[in-house]
Amino acid sequence: MKAYFITIATIAIIISVSDLITPDGKMKDICKIIMSFLFLTAMLKPIAETDFSKLLSDITSEASLTDETFLSYVEEKEEKYYENYYYSKLKEDNIIAESVNVTIEDNEIKKVEIKLSNPVMADENEHINIIVVKNYIANLLGLNSESVTVYE
Repeated sequence: MKAYFITIATIAIIISVSDLITPDGKMKDICKIIMSFLFLTAMLKPIAETDFSKLLSDITSEASLTDETFLSYVEEKEEKYYENYYYSKLKEDNIIAESVNVTIEDNEIKKVEIKLSNPVMADENEHINIIVVKNYIANLLGLNSESVTVYE
C-alpha cells in the first residue's frame, strides 16, 4: 500500500515537471494526454491485480448467510405474531392460556402448543376432557386438530 502511494506521488511530480518544461502547442497537449493515461494506469493498477473470483465468492457466501438470517428473523416475527393473536383469541373465548407457542416451517404453521393455566372453558363447566378442549381450540383458531397440542 505504501508503494502504491509513492508511485502515485512520483507520477504526479513527473506530470507537474513535464507540464512546466514542455513548450506550448500541440506537443504540450500530447504530453498531457500521455501523462494522464500514465496516471490513470497507475491509479487502476490495484484493481487490475484484484482476484475477482475470490471476492465474488466471498460476497455470495455473505449474501446467502444474510438471506438465511433474514428468513429466520421473519419466521420468528411471524411466530410471535401468531402466538399473540392466538392468545388473545383464546382469551376472548374465556380460555386462559399460560403460554402459546407456534412453530412455523416453510411459511406454514406446523405446530401450536397451548399450556392452559386452568382447563376450564367457562364458569359453569367443570374440567373437560383434554381431547374435547383440543378439538374446540383447533376449531376456534381455524387450525387442523393434529397441529394443536394442549397441556394442562
